[in-house]
Amino acid sequence: SNKNSMSDIITTLGVKLSKELLEHGTSSQEKCSDIVESLNSEMSKVIETESIVAILESTRVGKMLSKAVRTMKRHQRSMSSSSDQQSGQEKEWQILVSRCEVVLNVWKSESDKEYATASQGKKITKANNKKSSLEKEATGLPSNAEQYKHRLVLHKKEIYKNPPALPPPEIVVETSTHAAPTRRKNGDIVFEDWDNFRPNRSPEEVLRVGAFGGTYFRSITSSVNNVRYTSTDVLNDTVLLSWIHGLEKRSMLTSQSYDKSRNKYKVKCGGSLGMWESSGWISNVDPLVGFNGIADSIKVGDAVMMHDK
Repeated sequence: SNKNSMSDIITTLGVKLSKELLEHGTSSQEKCSDIVESLNSEMSKVIETESIVAILESTRVGKMLSKAVRTMKRHQRSMSSSSDQQSGQEKEWQILVSRCEVVLNVWKSESDKEYATASQGKKITKANNKKSSLEKEATGLPSNAEQYKHRLVLHKKEIYKNPPALPPPEIVVETSTHAAPTRRKNGDIVFEDWDNFRPNRSPEEVLRVGAFGGTYFRSITSSVNNVRYTSTDVLNDTVLLSWIHGLEKRSMLTSQSYDKSRNKYKVKCGGSLGMWESSGWISNVDPLVGFNGIADSIKVGDAVMMHDK
């Protein structure tokens, strides 16, 4: 094939250069120069049409040329003399050495580019395979612990409990309306139809003191539902604009990394999403951990609330 023919030509030229230096010594400068130019010409064709990395690996011509440069430098040093003739030969060897080093640097640069492109291609392929795997698997609750663990691993979650505990069964959200919750003097928020549920901080208060290190509304992939949730969608679905008015979203709400300096008490607390999911504590209606459900329960509009049960 054309590729094999090109490899043969390049290998032949590399071997010819080595022999010329060894067999004819200092008298071979002009012939060596011609061989180097022929070699560079053939490699230029490779750069345009083939894989330079593959050619360098199969022919080892890069190593041959590097070795040839070391031999040329020895010939150059042997020319060091006061005679004009030898001084001229020394300069000619220096020119050839410099030319070879330029050629080697071009080959290295082109190889680095090829490696970088191949590496990027592998990353894209890996990302596409991951996306494809996620798309192939059905959304909704996992049917068993093995499937659930596969999701957690695929989504790179912490597996706090192994095997993971399955999430609660499908939860039905009631849409009946009730009177807005009231607040007692001790700070408890009271719901008329759910007396046992008494949070002492409103969602707005929780968010404004930097709970969750600014990460709560980051974009996530839920291993419970196998669904991707974006920060924009979750914010729109969960909070009232008045709760987050004036807050810097990227640092206080949608940050991908926990920053304890955002916390009022300057501490990091709470477990990862993977810990909550693998412990079986996350339902299909509140994929972002329990605060999501509390916010939904307290959200008030037109003096009524939507109450999740």
